[in-house]
This record gives sequence, C-alpha cells and structure tokens, in this order.
Amino acid sequence: MDLIKLSFFSVGNMDTTLRLYDHLRTKKWQRDTVPFTTIIKIYGTSGNFDGCLTVFEEMKALGVEPNLVCYNTLLDAMGRAKRPWQVKSIYQQLLSSGLTPGWATYASLIRAYSKARYGDDAMIVY
Repeated sequence: MDLIKLSFFSVGNMDTTLRLYDHLRTKKWQRDTVPFTTIIKIYGTSGNFDGCLTVFEEMKALGVEPNLVCYNTLLDAMGRAKRPWQVKSIYQQLLSSGLTPGWATYASLIRAYSKARYGDDAMIVY
C-alpha cells in the first residue's frame, strides 16, 4: 500500500511524494527499489542530479539492491546532467552487480554519451 501511495503521488505532487519518501526512510516501511527509483526519476526530471546520486547511495546503504530499472533511471538522469564519467561508473556498478544490461540500458548509455559528445564511447556501445 505504501509503495502504491508513493508511485501515485509522484505523478503530480512532488512535495507529498518527498514526505512519503522521508517516512519510508525513518519509519521502517517495506524497503523496495520502487520508491527509490521513483524519487531518482523525480529528482532527475526536476534537474536535481546530485539528489539522484544521494538517493541511490542511500538506497544501497539501507541494504536495498538496485535492479535494472533503477540503474537505467539513474543512467538517464546522469545523461541529462551531461556527466559521462558518472555514467561509466554506474554502468560498471551495474555489470559488477551481476545484472545483464538490456536494450533500455544501451539506449541510455548512447543518449548519455552522445549528449556529452563522447562519440567514441557511444559508438562502442552501439
């Protein structure tokens, strides 16, 4: 139920979503990748790219293992931020976690590298 609330409010009410996220962290709600990914998406959309990284690190510190959707969301955000060095680092974390990159992962990488004018890296991914 709590995850449904968080995902529902993320659509149009960022303040309520962030309050629910604070409750998630402090009240020991069920910890899942969905709320963390939702907050990363919100921060990335609003341009708070450091917030994306903070939530990602906090998620790992709380013992929640990121899934492929979470990694792809973070890769998209760092691509919008034009931070290809962080994209590379996140991609390496994804590979070392044992997950298999999918089409969305490769698309995120190509967009991120292209936006930052890292053409050689984009072509390697392609």
